[in-house]
Amino acid sequence: MKWDDSEKPVEWVEQNTQEPDDLLFFLSHYVSQGWYASQAERGEQQYFDPKKLVPFFELTELEYRLDQLENEELDDWEQLTIELFKKGKEMLDNGREPGDFSAWRFDR
Repeated sequence: MKWDDSEKPVEWVEQNTQEPDDLLFFLSHYVSQGWYASQAERGEQQYFDPKKLVPFFELTELEYRLDQLENEELDDWEQLTIELFKKGKEMLDNGREPGDFSAWRFDR
């Protein structure tokens, strides 16, 4: 995705993700879902590609912000969003492609 030269989307995200609840709600919209099937099983796998957030966040800083929330009481969807982000970031740090569903599928 390419934004025009406008900084408005980046400014909007910065202004509207200062609170932990708002940040997690925003990030939850980047959780993707894929389905798989084989002779032995079928199911769904959620995954997260942190690269999609690069226009809005520095990923290491975002990871730090999410680390600060781990001690708080979070809803299941909030915990899942953090876990998926962190796993995607780890995959990215290890040279793997977190946007590739099969990378998640075979990493269960």
